[in-house]
Amino acid sequence: MNQISEEFVHDIKQYVILDDQLRETQTISREIRKKKTQLSLSILNYMDNNGIQNKDINLSDGKLKYFTSKTQSTVNKKFIENSLALYYKGNYQKAKEVTEFIFSNREVTEKTVLKRTRKKQNSMNI
Repeated sequence: MNQISEEFVHDIKQYVILDDQLRETQTISREIRKKKTQLSLSILNYMDNNGIQNKDINLSDGKLKYFTSKTQSTVNKKFIENSLALYYKGNYQKAKEVTEFIFSNREVTEKTVLKRTRKKQNSMNI
């Protein structure tokens, strides 16, 4: 067996430190996003209730605008199958066959990555 180099051990330690930092910042970001969403809902509700949807709120570095966007639903297996069933005028068998053909012929790519797993902590310390 080959000798494990100090550089390799150092790289692993650095990787774990960075992974921990990233995990911590993701937790903080998640909390900030949650609070921002709550405040957004409160502000939008106030604007709705007071009829000021068309007014911009001037800030020192820009504006807040009441904005409505439209997004389309995701394209997934169920959506494709239902759409094909409509296209084939209720022929669900044909729709299912074409959907299976599409999904079974998708390109598969492989990517090699380093993945860290963590031991589960027991929630009850006895």
